[in-house]
Amino acid sequence: MAAALICSCSGEKKTAENQSIEALLAERLENAKTFEDSVIAIQGTFVGAYFNFAIHQDPQFSEKFNMSDFERGIRQVMIADSTEMSYVYGLNIGMGILQAYTQTSSQMPLDKGKFMETVMSSLRLDSIDASQVQEMSMQYEQIANEIFTRKQQELEKEIYNTPEAEQNRTMAQSIASAFQSNSDFTQIENSGIYCNIEEEGTGDLLAPDERVKVNFTVLRLDGEPIDHQVERSMFPARGFNPMLTEVLKYMRHGQKAKFFIPYEYAYGVQGNPDAGVGPCESVYMTVEIL
Repeated sequence: MAAALICSCSGEKKTAENQSIEALLAERLENAKTFEDSVIAIQGTFVGAYFNFAIHQDPQFSEKFNMSDFERGIRQVMIADSTEMSYVYGLNIGMGILQAYTQTSSQMPLDKGKFMETVMSSLRLDSIDASQVQEMSMQYEQIANEIFTRKQQELEKEIYNTPEAEQNRTMAQSIASAFQSNSDFTQIENSGIYCNIEEEGTGDLLAPDERVKVNFTVLRLDGEPIDHQVERSMFPARGFNPMLTEVLKYMRHGQKAKFFIPYEYAYGVQGNPDAGVGPCESVYMTVEIL
C-alpha cells in the first residue's frame, strides 16, 4: 500500500517545508513504532496529499487563499467527538449552502441574513417529499435563468454605451444610408439587412428543414475577412448559426449573394472578442448555395 501511494503521488507538489511527499511518507514510516503508527502514516499522508492536490486544482485557489484559516476549519471539525456529529454534518451541509449563496451573490447582491432565514425555515420543516423538491428545483432554475438574463442585459447596456460601440453603429448607419441611392443593394423586409444578388438561383426559397451546402465568408465593413467556410454541411438550413440562418431564409439553390448584416443579426452588442469583432459591429457576408 505504501508503495502504491508513493507511486501515485510521484511528481506532486512539495510540502510547506519543501519536502517531497515521498520523503515525508518515508520519514513517517521510519518513525512508526506500531502498526497503528503505520496506518496513520500511510492513510494520513494519502488523505492530506489528496486534498492538497484537490485544492490546488480548484480555480478559486489563489495567493489570497489563507492556509491558516483553512487548517483552522479542518481542526475545528476534527476535534468533534461522536456526540457532536450533528454539528459536523451541519458544517458539511453549510458548505453546500454557502456555495449556493456565493454562486447567486456573484451575479447579484443578496442579503445573507435573509437568505439564511429562508434556508433555515425550510430545513426545520418536518418533511418534504420528492415531488415538492422537484417543483422547487424547477423554480430555482427559472429564477437562476432570470438572474443570468438580467446580468447579461446590464452588461450589454454597459457595452452598448461605450465609444467603440457607438463608433461601430455610426459607421453602419452611414453605409446603410448610402444604400438608399445604391440600386445594387436592396433592403429585405425592413429588417435592416441589405442584399446584393450576384448570381440568381433557381426554384423556391430554401425550406426550413432543407439540407444544403454553402460557401460563405464574413467580412468587416472595410472588407477584411473574419470567418470563411467552404462546403459546410447544414442540417437543417435554419440551424447553423443565427446570422447564416437569417440570410438563408431569402436564398435559393445556386444563388450567390452579398449581404449587409446589422449587428443585431450578426454578433450582437457584445461582438465576438475571440474573432476580433467589436461591440455593435455590423458585417458583410457573402453566401453561395451549392
